[in-house]
Amino acid sequence: MIDALAPAGHAGEIGAAKAGTIGGIDLGTTLGKGVTVSFILEGDAVPQLFIPELIELWQGGAFPFHRLVRQYSFAEINPAFEDSERGRTLKPVVVF
Repeated sequence: MIDALAPAGHAGEIGAAKAGTIGGIDLGTTLGKGVTVSFILEGDAVPQLFIPELIELWQGGAFPFHRLVRQYSFAEINPAFEDSERGRTLKPVVVF
C-alpha cells in the first residue's frame, strides 16, 4: 500500500484485526515519502447521516443486513464468540 502512494500521499486502512495482530509498516519508506496512513473505524461515518442511508439501502433491497447478523440465546454465548472468531457470522447478537 505504501509503495503505491505518491510522495505526500494518503492511505486508509479499512477494517478490524484480531486483538494482538501486528502489522508491519516500513517507517523509513513512510517517512521518506512523507505519506500519511489513517486507520478507519466504521467508515468514520456520522451516524445521524449514515444510519438513514443504510435503512434506505435496506428498504430498497440493496443491503441484506440479515445475512450479517445472527441471534444467539444467552446459553449460546460461547458458540456466538466462536462463530464470530471463525467468520461464521459478522455480528453475533446475544438475546437475554
